[in-house]
Amino acid sequence: MSESFSIKSSQSDRELVFSQFDEDYFYVALKGRITGAIKVYGYAPHTHDLLQWFKMLGGNKKPWSNEIAWESLEGELRLSATCSALGEVSIYVALIDQQGADEESRIQTALVTELGQLPNISKSAIRFFLMNAPNKGIQSDLLKRYALSSAADAGRYVSLER
Repeated sequence: MSESFSIKSSQSDRELVFSQFDEDYFYVALKGRITGAIKVYGYAPHTHDLLQWFKMLGGNKKPWSNEIAWESLEGELRLSATCSALGEVSIYVALIDQQGADEESRIQTALVTELGQLPNISKSAIRFFLMNAPNKGIQSDLLKRYALSSAADAGRYVSLER
């Protein structure tokens, strides 16, 4: 079973969990009082965009004014983040199944975290996708993008506090 990583709310029991990354898909689960999960199409080129989103979040050292957003290729996952002047970060999440169909279903919520947590969240995301890359080609491409020499470096790239 592959490693997972999560983003935990600082204000509630909400948690967004990323897991089971394989060649084409990964899973995202919302935990807490409201729960839901979805299989997200995450073929490598588009996964790089998601990693860029996490890297951009992690690179913020001070509050910002614009929304930072990402959407999966097939629209089943939408993420966006805003930051208050006090450094309170709201990560908005939408899980959407069968978009545009008669049986479309959607869960939309937010998780609140702190600006100071973003570097750890970013590094955990990068580590998750690097360590679970389904083949050497994808892993090699990700390693080049993030200037790491090996998957072992990815393991050292972040020390997860558990």
